[in-house]
Amino acid sequence: VLENRTLTWTPSAGAQWVGRAALADLALAIPGQRAIIDTCLLESEAQATPLLRTPWSKRGWFASVESWIQEQLAHLDNAIVAPIEQVKSWGISCILRVLTTQGNIYFKAIPTSFMHEQVPSSASGSAEKLPLLFAHEPALIQSLAVLYPRNMPTVLAMDRERCWMLQVDFGTELYKNPDKSAFERALRVHGQMQVAATQHIDTLFVAGCLDRRLHILEAQIDPLLSDEDVLSDLDTGQVAQLRTSAPRLKAMCHQLASYAVPQTLVHGDLHTGNIAVQASNYIYFDWTDGCVSHPFFDVATFLENVDDPSERMHLRDVYLSQWTDYEPMARLLEAFQLSQMLAAVHQAVSYQHIMSNVESTSKA
Repeated sequence: VLENRTLTWTPSAGAQWVGRAALADLALAIPGQRAIIDTCLLESEAQATPLLRTPWSKRGWFASVESWIQEQLAHLDNAIVAPIEQVKSWGISCILRVLTTQGNIYFKAIPTSFMHEQVPSSASGSAEKLPLLFAHEPALIQSLAVLYPRNMPTVLAMDRERCWMLQVDFGTELYKNPDKSAFERALRVHGQMQVAATQHIDTLFVAGCLDRRLHILEAQIDPLLSDEDVLSDLDTGQVAQLRTSAPRLKAMCHQLASYAVPQTLVHGDLHTGNIAVQASNYIYFDWTDGCVSHPFFDVATFLENVDDPSERMHLRDVYLSQWTDYEPMARLLEAFQLSQMLAAVHQAVSYQHIMSNVESTSKA
C-alpha cells in the first residue's frame, strides 16, 4: 500500500475507487491481495492502526520528514534538487536518499516508541513483548566519532526524540571494492578500534551502547530456546536437540569469559555492506546493534562474506593479531573457536527481540 504524494496523479484507464463492501465481489488480477486491501480499508474506516506499526508506514510521515530535511539543509546552505528516494523500508528502519546541491545525503529513522520498552502483545493483549535491543544510533555515532573521528559517519543533523538523522554519503561499500586486500585492512582497523575501546567502557555505556556481555548472554539462552515463535521453523526433534544444548552453551559463556580478552565495543552487524571505503579510510556505519560484548562476535559476521576458506583463516589471524597483548595466539585461536557458536546465539537473541517488535507483515 502506497501513499500518493503527487498532486497531479490520476487513476489509470479502467481503474475505479471501491470500498470494503464492493471489494468482496470485485475480480482482482491478483486475488491474494484481497485480504491485504481489506485490512488497509478496515484500518482506514476504524481510524486505528496496529500498535507496532512503524511511523514511516503512516500517512503524513513522509511529508513531515521532507519538511524537516528542508529545514536542516537550509541551516547548512544546502537544498533538495530532486524528489526524495526511498532506499529501504521495513519494520526496524527507513532510509531515504536526498540529492542536494552538495551531492547525495542520507536520512535514516529507527524506532523509538518501543525501544527498550515492554509493549503488550497484539495476540493476547496481556503478554509482554521483549525490548528491542537497539542503541540510539544518532547519539551513539556522535559519541563514537569523538573516539574514532576518521571512522564514523558524519552526522549533519539529528532529532533525538524521533531518532532521525541526516548523514553524508559514506562512499562505496566494502563488498563492492575489487581490491580484496581492503577486507584485511578494514578488519584490522576494526580490531584496533575495539582494542582502544577497552579503555572507554563506561563512556560507551553512557553513549548508548547496550550491555550484552557474556553473563547477560548466558541469562538469555533459556528464554531464547523457550520461544515458540523463534523455533517455529524447526521440527520437534530439532527443537528437543537444541534445548538439550542449553547447559553446554551456558558453560561456553563461562569458558570464553575465562580468557583474558576483554569485552569491548561490538558493532553487532559487521557485514561488508556496513563498511564503506573512502580512499584508504574505512567508515563503519549502521550502529543500531552497537553494544559492549565479546569482540570476536563481530568477526563471525564479517567472515560470512568471505567464501574462500583459506582467506577466511588468513583474515581471522590478521584480526586475532590485534589481541596478542592479552593472550598468545594459540589461546586466541581457542577463544575464537568458542566464540563462533556464541556469536550465533548473540545474533539469534537480536533476531528474537526484533521479531517481537515488528508487525507480522514485516517478518516475511
